[in-house]
Amino acid sequence: MLKKAAFVLLLLLLVFASVGWFLRAFDYSDSALAGVYDYQKGSIHCTLSLTPDFRYKQIMQSGATSSTTEGTWRRLGDSLVFPADFNLLPGQTRMGDGEFYGYFHRRFNLFMELTLQASPNNYVFHKGMIARFSE
Repeated sequence: MLKKAAFVLLLLLLVFASVGWFLRAFDYSDSALAGVYDYQKGSIHCTLSLTPDFRYKQIMQSGATSSTTEGTWRRLGDSLVFPADFNLLPGQTRMGDGEFYGYFHRRFNLFMELTLQASPNNYVFHKGMIARFSE
C-alpha cells in the first residue's frame, strides 16, 4: 500500500513538474521577455533592461567610455525592434529605416536569450534568473 501511494505521489509530482516546465518554456509573452539582459566580452559590457510596457534602458561600457540610452522597443513576432537612437555594439549595422533588430530564444527551452545581430559574430545577451530592472 505504501509503495503504491509513493508511486502515485511521484507520478503526480512528475506531471506537475512537466506542466510547469511547459508553461515556462513556451511563454514568449511581453512580461516573460521583460527583464535585464547582460553581455560581456573583453572590455565591452552591455546591460539592457526591457520592461513589459515596451521601454528599455541600455548601459554600454567599452574601456573607459560609458553611455546610456533609453527609449521604447516593439515586438515583431519573436523579434524586437529598437529605434534609431539605440547604441550599437562593434560590427552592428542598422537597417535601411534606421532601426535595429534582435530576436529572442530560449536555451534548453528554459533560459531566455536575446541575440543582436552583428558581423562577423552575433551578440548573445543572457537574461538573469531573478527579475530585476535598472532604475
